[in-house]
Amino acid sequence: GGVFKRLDSGEGSYRMELQSDPDVSILLAKINNHLHVIEGKTNRYRRHFSKYEYLWVSDLNDHFREFLASAIKNEEIRAEVAVVEGEEEDGEKAKPAQIVEVRKILDLAMFDLKIKQYLNTQSEIEGLKHLHDMNFLRINGQPIKQAMGTWVTKWMYLYTGYIQTYISGQLNEIHEFQHKANHGLDSDPRESKATFMNIMAHIRD
Repeated sequence: GGVFKRLDSGEGSYRMELQSDPDVSILLAKINNHLHVIEGKTNRYRRHFSKYEYLWVSDLNDHFREFLASAIKNEEIRAEVAVVEGEEEDGEKAKPAQIVEVRKILDLAMFDLKIKQYLNTQSEIEGLKHLHDMNFLRINGQPIKQAMGTWVTKWMYLYTGYIQTYISGQLNEIHEFQHKANHGLDSDPRESKATFMNIMAHIRD
């Protein structure tokens, strides 16, 4: 109605006439009704993804710190230093000294549960239908699925990456311990008392 100028006056438009026309009003009402229906369908479609919003709403680092607080256990390793007969300290016989070592132990069952949870979430997202036709509107949800898949991978890597780093560190410690122990055990215990005590310490460890 606003495209063409009025022929009777040369000014203004036919917008008022069209808006007051009953047939036009009925068509506009039908269009608004269709739009309202499509809006409801798109909102229902959006709710399919709402259950996964924790992936991008929650803070990854805060959540993982809370998880580690319960997934890491401290194990105390106790050992006693052997006393060589006749060894004295300050005129008195040396007393056995208790050594306490605290080792960090991972609750792998908790890690396994979390990793399986995200694997299941990943499978659910991959199984979502990405093309949806709603009357004249076609929605392609593939970009949304890809974005959510990326978030799931980020969450899962927090757990798998931590385990990988932990195991690598443990293997390095074992390698260093073996190297140090082998070097110490190769010493000749007849060289000196200190050498003998050092060998005994390696056997104890």
